[in-house]
Amino acid sequence: LGLDRSPAEFGLRGENHWFMPDLDDHDGVQRLPGEGTLYVSFASLNNPAARFHTVELLELVDPKVVDEWRGTPETERPDSYRKFKDELTGRLIARLEERWPGFRETIAFAELATPLSFETYQHSVRGSFYGLAATPQRLRSARAGCRTPVKGLFVAGQDAWGSGVVGALAGGLMAANAVLKPRQMGTMWQAIRSGGTTRDPATPWEGYLRVAGIEVLTPTVRRIRFEPLDGDTMPFSFAAGQYVKVDLPVAVEPIERSYSICSSPGESGFVEIAVKHEPDGLGSGFLHEELEAGLALRVSGPHGEFTWEPGSEEGTADTLLLIAGGVGITPLMSVLLAAADAGHTGRIVLLASHRTEDEVVFGPEIEALRSRLPGLEVSVFATDRTGRIGLDELLPHAGPTTRVHLCGPAPMMQDLIGCLTELGVPREAIRTEAFVSGRSKETRREKAHAIAVAAAAAGVTEFMIGTEGGAPEFPCPPGQSVLDAANAVGVALPQSCGEGACGTCRVRVLSGAHETDDRGMFSADELAAGWRLACQTLPTEDLVIGR
Repeated sequence: LGLDRSPAEFGLRGENHWFMPDLDDHDGVQRLPGEGTLYVSFASLNNPAARFHTVELLELVDPKVVDEWRGTPETERPDSYRKFKDELTGRLIARLEERWPGFRETIAFAELATPLSFETYQHSVRGSFYGLAATPQRLRSARAGCRTPVKGLFVAGQDAWGSGVVGALAGGLMAANAVLKPRQMGTMWQAIRSGGTTRDPATPWEGYLRVAGIEVLTPTVRRIRFEPLDGDTMPFSFAAGQYVKVDLPVAVEPIERSYSICSSPGESGFVEIAVKHEPDGLGSGFLHEELEAGLALRVSGPHGEFTWEPGSEEGTADTLLLIAGGVGITPLMSVLLAAADAGHTGRIVLLASHRTEDEVVFGPEIEALRSRLPGLEVSVFATDRTGRIGLDELLPHAGPTTRVHLCGPAPMMQDLIGCLTELGVPREAIRTEAFVSGRSKETRREKAHAIAVAAAAAGVTEFMIGTEGGAPEFPCPPGQSVLDAANAVGVALPQSCGEGACGTCRVRVLSGAHETDDRGMFSADELAAGWRLACQTLPTEDLVIGR
């Protein structure tokens, strides 16, 4: 069943329900279809981010109830079969209505499958869709179990042991016992006995957060606050400058988007992001037009190396220069809040560029921070009136002892990296963060597909990637990035986000043709020298790379 409202309105919480009128009736199996033992599942309620809801009803029946139509082609079954299905659907829905008055009104769609449906589409024996037949002969068979006559091939799941969910669990354990080495098997059973393993703090957290508030900052930018589903404390901590990945339910499968955190790392009760509404943007369009407070979304984080830690060696630079273009100020806002919370007294310079004065983000918040950060200097540029940030604007602030955090559109970052280098800022002191849109990811997938198709037509199955210094070459299948190819064979390359946002996976292409997207992570001179992002570089012939 497809519903137009949440079944939670009837006090349901995602649990399963069994309707069992046959427990005290030995002849109960002879009841009419629709009146026997019935299982009802509200699985969508177990997904806190579900916007639409479904219900599954499963009744145990004798397959003989459809014998009169067995053998007829699926497209030629008579009207009597359709009438049987319609009446059976009505009886099942009536039982839900009796249990939860008003439930019928929530049903927007209903589709019923009979044993014939499972025979037609799944080739199940007489509609027994829970795997192989649950008979004594099957359980005594030499073929029952997880091992097969084919060397290296094992069966997991219910067909290795028995029917249903418990059978699937048991079959999985049997297969694991068969393939794991003794030491690995001991680790598995130890984890099972202890109730699971403890999450590695270095691994990003994954789970659901609830939207607690939505605030309009400018005509095109919204601030969104997330809080824990349960309790008062966020399930993860983060460093200033990091970001989260959010699954957005805008298609058949959720799309994943990355958004920088703009709240303080010292705040334990919530985390905030700021999102600009991009024209035709699926993710930002949903967050601006459909998102409502109370909705839960699946989130993972924190991610990213675009960080600043108060008191660290990097945090004690003579000047911390923060440069933002548009909504690129989002992670830098978190840096400013972290500095204020830590009582930072050093010099911090913020240069923020926006297209118009109406698009200036975090103006009131930055003004309020002046009293908490005695060394803060702020310059805001409206490019339609005062022009862009350039060499002259950087000159009073940039030098050999300056640490820079730069976030904005790719052309802006490319130009400013060149200017900063010209002013003597060490390249390793320039940290960059790029915008990664769904459109850019789709473009990369299209390029990868085109490269793979062209290589297949030419009979090429792999490119070879050599490394400076004579290290062994490694293969790269056409359409795969340099970083993915290196990871596949265990060649260590610096990396963090894997999607072109952080700039960590810098490599230098010394020779060989390729497709790439630099995301504004390099100056024009660096690009000319061959610097590329390994995660965005797709070989079209053999390459040689260096560091």
